[in-house]
Amino acid sequence: VYRMHFVPLRGLLPGRRYHYQARAGVLGAWSPLRSFRALPETGSPTSAVVFGDLGVYAHNNMETLLQVAQEGSADFLIHLGDHAYNLVGKRADGYFDAMQPILGALPWSPVLGNHEYYDGDLFQRYLNFTFGIENTLGSTFGSGTSRFYSFEVGLAHYVVLDLTVYYIPDGGDAAWAARQRAW
Repeated sequence: VYRMHFVPLRGLLPGRRYHYQARAGVLGAWSPLRSFRALPETGSPTSAVVFGDLGVYAHNNMETLLQVAQEGSADFLIHLGDHAYNLVGKRADGYFDAMQPILGALPWSPVLGNHEYYDGDLFQRYLNFTFGIENTLGSTFGSGTSRFYSFEVGLAHYVVLDLTVYYIPDGGDAAWAARQRAW
């Protein structure tokens, strides 16, 4: 059993550092004190880290990502899919344990990759990653699904696409795609 919680944070001052703690349930233990920096103001310079395919091997981006999160040298992350492959059991725990200090410090935009679909019905977990993003974007850029969406940070308009089209029965939302091209 896993639980994901999404808490929209509104009214944050651009670029300001905020501190927080989380707790599981009323009687659960509190997390260590953590912090993150709010996204920069729209129209201002922005630094993004784009990475993908963490895979299941020792050679991956984790050390660099942790360094970026600790230094604050990027404003947010875009993870281009193939997160951990078959995200169940110990592998899922390992993935989230390793990513926690990174995701707790930087805004994150996860994208589905082809390996997420190997889980069959479990790929719904990956859709849940982006549900909080899609759910808080509103109708301006939202597609109504977490398989493709867009958002603005700084000077850029980002379009996140699930290009594994053989898993999209209707081929996606043509009206949403046309709005992105018009942007």
